Amino acid sequence: MNANTLRFAILLLHESKTQILKKTKNMLEYLKKYTQDADNDFLVAQFNSAEQKYTQIKAWMQKSDLRVMITEEGMDRVFLPLAEILDKQIALAKSFDELDALKSDYITSGSQQNIKHHLLSKSTYIRGLQCPKALYLNKFHAKYKTPTSAKTQLLFDAGRSFEDHFRSFFVNAIDLKKIFKNQFHLYSAYTEALIAKGKEITIFEAAFVYNEVLVLTDVLHQENGNKLTIYEVKNSTTLTEVIMNDAAIQYYVCKSVLKSIEAFNIVLATRDGDFEIIDVTAKLEEKMTSIPKNIERLKLVLKAKQVPCVSMGAQCNKPYTCEFIAHCSKGETIGELPISKQSLLDRILRVIFLIFKSN
Repeated sequence: MNANTLRFAILLLHESKTQILKKTKNMLEYLKKYTQDADNDFLVAQFNSAEQKYTQIKAWMQKSDLRVMITEEGMDRVFLPLAEILDKQIALAKSFDELDALKSDYITSGSQQNIKHHLLSKSTYIRGLQCPKALYLNKFHAKYKTPTSAKTQLLFDAGRSFEDHFRSFFVNAIDLKKIFKNQFHLYSAYTEALIAKGKEITIFEAAFVYNEVLVLTDVLHQENGNKLTIYEVKNSTTLTEVIMNDAAIQYYVCKSVLKSIEAFNIVLATRDGDFEIIDVTAKLEEKMTSIPKNIERLKLVLKAKQVPCVSMGAQCNKPYTCEFIAHCSKGETIGELPISKQSLLDRILRVIFLIFKSN
């Protein structure tokens, strides 16, 4: 029995059920105000869940008399849940108070020195391995993409649902996407600040930048003592080569930034609707030698001034169907985009210059 449970038990001997509920409700009202002031979606969702539980308990208490409520069953059904509500909300309030202060520090001008910019991300790295032309088009000419089909969107949604299911097993995690939205330049500094505190913590979308590559981890858990475990969640029943390549670039960046990765795990779906966790740390170590060369090659692609000349082939559909197939299938010269007016003018002037120079 924890302190709050004992407090409620003592209250039962001296106060009415109405008074107990009123005091508990007042505490929840205070916490509700805090969640609104904190402007944190996760904290608000947690409070709403706790408030629903409180409403259920209130209904049960109003139907029961004191003799029932002081029994072991009553303690389990009433006081333990009430104590959990208070304990959970107060702990969240304290932790998020610290995190909000930390967040404020990293969005002020004084924190700009901690911001690390990137040229590649995990997804663009994988795209570049499949086809450098697709990498370039995605960066500079995204308007040529084919819109996502309904079938593909369903696959994306299923993947997110599977990820959410796995994440639900981590209590009180910090979701950076809910805090910073699309301000990805703030993710890595905030992640490193949280880890540096040395406390047990779970972070969703923990970010790291190394060699101008940004990676976001699905789940990162730090135990006391700075032991880190990373989970990459894939809605697949098979550990494929592309999944390993995906994990390899993440491991490369994380390993380069962090000091003690206990394990890098891939979470796969099982055919019975559950999931399995596979430690692939040793296998990823074998892939480390080729990654720096790949990164430099892909950065050169993005720094080029024209689209790479790549013929259509098997890479257009493997491992993923490319979003630029329709564009590349048109009658235009492969590797060239329609010439802009400024580009055309530059070429004409260049030809005139060469003519005059030769004369």
